[in-house]
Amino acid sequence: MNPLPVLHDGVRTADLDIVSIPGLPTLHPKYKSKDHNQWLREVLSHRVPQARIMAFQYDFGQESKEVAWMQLMQHAEGLLYSLIHRREGVESRPIIFVCFSFGAFILKRASFLQSDIVSFLI
Repeated sequence: MNPLPVLHDGVRTADLDIVSIPGLPTLHPKYKSKDHNQWLREVLSHRVPQARIMAFQYDFGQESKEVAWMQLMQHAEGLLYSLIHRREGVESRPIIFVCFSFGAFILKRASFLQSDIVSFLI
């Protein structure tokens, strides 16, 4: 499974990247990732046709009690490395993150990891 599939690749050349990071599906029993991806693909892609739209996918298990901070770290690393891979060769393109609930924690942790990596390399 690719954790950061491209749902829409932009008309012509993409001018910006939009990355969606959903919350925990166990908090919303009616939530289905395919519905989330469908909204991104069918609605957002028409509103922002020049954007490359991606949706980060992660799995915390079926029970919310299974959520552990170690999993948060692993998913943050997965997001960071997926972004590095997807944006390889892109010199400057804005990126917009759309996060909900626990998805914001994943993004925050990934941003801390990114700053740690940059300070280590400098």
